[in-house]
Amino acid sequence: MGWFNYYGLIAVAIITIPNIVSAVVDKAAFENRFNNKVILVLEQIGRYGCMAFMIFNIPYTYFDFWFDSSLIVYLSANGALLVLYLLGWILYRKGRGRVKMLWLSITPR
Repeated sequence: MGWFNYYGLIAVAIITIPNIVSAVVDKAAFENRFNNKVILVLEQIGRYGCMAFMIFNIPYTYFDFWFDSSLIVYLSANGALLVLYLLGWILYRKGRGRVKMLWLSITPR
């Protein structure tokens, strides 16, 4: 892998699709109920920082995989987490509870 991670780009696209669909269908789900500007800014920095670091590798900080089949392990683990994330969107599509928020915030990592 060089400085650009194509697999990370695909993962970010898959994670983003349900969020876009949900934002279009239910605009109230993304309504800001809290007016703490510092927390909102920090949340956005964290969100877009995670997305950027999934796509772009920092020069001189990445190495090749440790063993021959590690790309398969990497893709399998990411694929399983993406399936769990999409399953959470399907199961909790109508809810707005804490379980949904925890599921959708923990599984894509």
